Amino acid sequence: LGILYVNDSFGTFFARSIENKAVQGNLSISVMLVALPVGASKDEVTASLTLLKNTGYRYFVGILFEQDFISVMPLAYEMGIAGEKHFWMFTESQLQLINSP
Repeated sequence: LGILYVNDSFGTFFARSIENKAVQGNLSISVMLVALPVGASKDEVTASLTLLKNTGYRYFVGILFEQDFISVMPLAYEMGIAGEKHFWMFTESQLQLINSP
């Protein structure tokens, strides 16, 4: 499970909570946390997504704010880690963005 999170107190806490639950549950889930700098540039987004891509994982959690989501997801698709054969889950804050007209 690749977790892309905004590198602030909210994102870090949320990402580590998911990682801890996977470990505590004694599940055979490998988790990789990848931080996305606050206000990330395109190069920083690319670097973070490259780390995720290099894992070979197909399941991801995005702990992102609206602007990050807008920057990350088209690039993730271009890089081949979003779309068919890849599954992304998002925090509740993204539901409003995804469901908005």
